[in-house]
Amino acid sequence: MMTNEHGFSLVSFSIVLPLILFIVLSLLFSTSLLFRHRQNQHVCQKEVLQLQSQQSHHLRQLLSLNKKAQNLRRQRKIANKVLNKALQSGQPKAIIAAKALQWAIKSQQLILRNKQTTIITQAKKNMAQSLKRIKHNYSKNQVFTTVQNHPLSLPVIPQGITSESPTYHPRPNIEKWQIVALSWSWPLPKPWQRWVNYMNIKSKKLTGQCAGTLRKRNRQWREELAAYH
Repeated sequence: MMTNEHGFSLVSFSIVLPLILFIVLSLLFSTSLLFRHRQNQHVCQKEVLQLQSQQSHHLRQLLSLNKKAQNLRRQRKIANKVLNKALQSGQPKAIIAAKALQWAIKSQQLILRNKQTTIITQAKKNMAQSLKRIKHNYSKNQVFTTVQNHPLSLPVIPQGITSESPTYHPRPNIEKWQIVALSWSWPLPKPWQRWVNYMNIKSKKLTGQCAGTLRKRNRQWREELAAYH
């Protein structure tokens, strides 16, 4: 009787053991997939936030020049009036002094405009460099990335563009215009693919997406994660 029970226990154990092993391996496999997905997603979010932080720095730089641009435009109007009066007076010394004043202000406007253009150009350049760097860093871990959306330039609108010193203002709905969206995919290693086939899972790669933008918080432009569809 004891021999029969012992034999039955061995048979039961031999049946249950593969099932237990399957469950344990499935849990380990699922945990590994979840860990890798979270890791890739974390890197994606970290990268877009770092990129947007750099862009917010350029935006703040550009907007900080607005006050000076407005002051120079006002000074230019005054200088133009002074020159007109000097020309009407016909006094050579007054005309020379008025032209010198006008030229001095115009020079400051041109210097300021060059700074504005440099900031916009640098922002565009840094955007391209950051996207290239993100792709490179991901590729080192065999992760493929696709840029789904990114602004072509800082989303700002110039005012007073006909003057030598325009002011720049954020576009309405800048959060939408400034979105940078990335998607990533990580093909499963071949040993993992065999297990995926065994579990009858169709997808043989992990995929994800993340996006970031700029938003004004407490009077400051800050980077934050965003939804993108």
